[in-house]
Amino acid sequence: SGEACNDLMAYSLILSCCCYTCCVRRKLRHMLNITGGFCDDFLSHMMCCCCALVQEWREVEFRGVRGPEKTKTSPPPSQYMEH
Repeated sequence: SGEACNDLMAYSLILSCCCYTCCVRRKLRHMLNITGGFCDDFLSHMMCCCCALVQEWREVEFRGVRGPEKTKTSPPPSQYMEH
């Protein structure tokens, strides 16, 4: 009983995350006029969510979509250990 409850909670969490990222992908498709459907979006995120997110990020970069400006940072200068 306890194990079944844990399994149900895990599957519910995975499914809810998949549904959320699927909705984000759908909005992105509509914003960029990319063909596809809900089933495609859902299966992409269900099979490999990380791959789908990378695919979406590359599409945004390729099309040059700009979001809110973020603070640009640069790494600190090189530092060396002294003897």
